[in-house]
Amino acid sequence: MTALVDDQGRMLGRGGRPLTAQQTAVVGRRSGRLLVSANAGAGKTSVMVERFVRDVLDGRLAAERGEPDAIGCHSILAITFTRKSAGELRQRIRARFQEVGEPGLARDVEGAWISTIDGFCARVLRAHAVAASLDPAFVVLDDAQTRELAEAAFDDALGALLDAEDAADGVAIELVAGFGYDQLRETITTTYERLRSAGVAQPVMPLPAIPDVGAARARLDRCQALAADRIAGEAPAARSDAAKQDLADCRAALDDGVAATPGEIAGWSVARGNNVLKEPVFDDYRTAVADYAQAVGDGAAGPLVATVAQLLTAYGRAFSAAKATVDGLDFTDLALHARDLLRDHPAIAAGYRGRLKRVMVDEFQDTNGLQLQLLDALGVEDRFMVGDALQSIYGFRNADVAVFRGLQQETNEAGEFAELPTNFRSDRRILDLINAALGAAHGRDWHPLQAPDDAPATDGEPRVELLITDLSAFAAAPDDLSARVLAGMPANTRPGDAAEALAIAERVRAVIASGEATASQVAVLVRAGSKMPLYERAFERVGVPVLAAQGRGWWGRQEVQDLLHHLRVVLNGRDEEAVFGVLASPLASATGGVSPDALALLALDRAEHRDGVWNAVERVVGRAAIAALDPADRERIRRYAELLGHERQAAGWAGPADLLQRVVAGSGYEPSLLRGPGGARALANTRK
Repeated sequence: MTALVDDQGRMLGRGGRPLTAQQTAVVGRRSGRLLVSANAGAGKTSVMVERFVRDVLDGRLAAERGEPDAIGCHSILAITFTRKSAGELRQRIRARFQEVGEPGLARDVEGAWISTIDGFCARVLRAHAVAASLDPAFVVLDDAQTRELAEAAFDDALGALLDAEDAADGVAIELVAGFGYDQLRETITTTYERLRSAGVAQPVMPLPAIPDVGAARARLDRCQALAADRIAGEAPAARSDAAKQDLADCRAALDDGVAATPGEIAGWSVARGNNVLKEPVFDDYRTAVADYAQAVGDGAAGPLVATVAQLLTAYGRAFSAAKATVDGLDFTDLALHARDLLRDHPAIAAGYRGRLKRVMVDEFQDTNGLQLQLLDALGVEDRFMVGDALQSIYGFRNADVAVFRGLQQETNEAGEFAELPTNFRSDRRILDLINAALGAAHGRDWHPLQAPDDAPATDGEPRVELLITDLSAFAAAPDDLSARVLAGMPANTRPGDAAEALAIAERVRAVIASGEATASQVAVLVRAGSKMPLYERAFERVGVPVLAAQGRGWWGRQEVQDLLHHLRVVLNGRDEEAVFGVLASPLASATGGVSPDALALLALDRAEHRDGVWNAVERVVGRAAIAALDPADRERIRRYAELLGHERQAAGWAGPADLLQRVVAGSGYEPSLLRGPGGARALANTRK
């Protein structure tokens, strides 16, 4: 059993480690509202665990004294960002109870309210489905299901809008042509979700006031006449002559009734000068030009804006109807219905406040306005929220870091704000460098990282190196090695990025060569997943084995595509893209796959017989003549067709993983990968 305090009265955390002064203050203040800004590595999860455990232990003592409203494991609502983190929090609370000698309380944690906000909302709504006007058996839609329904709903809404449009009007067609289908869909669906995540149940787009173009034109007419009269007698000069021409252009267009564009109207303005052009009459003219251009632009855009608003409303209705057909709620629906239930049924909200004495919210920087409204509707006064604006995912499920910042200002003014600045993950020298190099770049969100009081002094070996690359020289004349790194990369890859990747790869190679570390003991963090292929290429070029832990391009790697092509052909031999792809891969032959010439001959044979490419494969297997087909290619095609026959039989009982393992083992695919460049990485991707 571990004590909760030491002989000096200091709070002890997991493993008997004393809490820092800031952690102690945060753990000790458990009544009322408290928002905590926690730096990376500050132990915020440990603080949440300590608050939970000590709340329950204090609550048990209160119950023994006969005090009402004592807190137990079932009296605390702990909200985390993902189901995985909820499970980890539950496990750590359970382990902490075991550590302090409370196995009974550790068992009680199984029934505690520890979940994502979506899970909490679903639990509340299922318990009060009738009051929420929901089917108790509603389905919670995952992201993929929601996206599919949303895309279909947009298609329906746009199609109805186009069908109903007057052919002479053509505003909807103009809208699609101007935006492009994909961009228009992204704009409408994103706007809809952002409004819902801000708490708007039925999003609509408010229409701007219709501008009075006639009044703006009349004012410009008057101002032009006054300005032209004032400058008429000015002696010839560059600025004056230019102004006279601009005024003349304006007058000609106004008198002729020409419909000018906002850009053309803006060209009628006159430059300000130190002569007569600085007088108020010309300021009035410039303002009138700008106002008229704005009015003309707003007037022209009015029908488009109205059509966008109409499309947004139609999409919302179609999306709601699509979800209703499957009795489904997406994640935003859960929060909206739960908020409305608690807000519109005070007795239900009061019942939850009677059960839940404390609320704790982790990763608060990734909440949105709707979720804050939900917490307010729940109304639990003792509310603990912890997060860090600099760790916000910025936009995931419409998270809005402005919610965190706004509440930070509010709680700071009310004395309900605290910080956890200590970082327990990194050496003091690393923290000092980060503070010096990056602190100013983050502005008001930056809270300097602090090392623990018992951290070693900063003497000894350096922990940070600065690698400098001459990007300008490299961009002007990349050397051969760097050029090879860039080969095959996207056209927008900057040579400077390749230089940086090579500098890091060379340093890692030197570290490994010196014996300071093995390759598996070195981790490289890159700015974005899109940079991953470039760094892999650089490390391979200097002879350092590398394995990408993640990256957007993983599904596009050739070895992954080969295996996917095989699964697609097992499922459907008429999938011609997959057939050509798998025949060209080492899955057809460990010596390199069917040749491009043979693939072309299969395509010609398919066209001649007016059927599918797999029919052409079957003719080759059946010894039907394709005169120009090389015997080696014929044998490769035959071998893969035979292999596929066995795999299709196995598909009746085997899952995808089993099928992949079988084809890799039966085709000699792995040895073929190892013989190629980056073979170890390709092999690792295959096994992944």
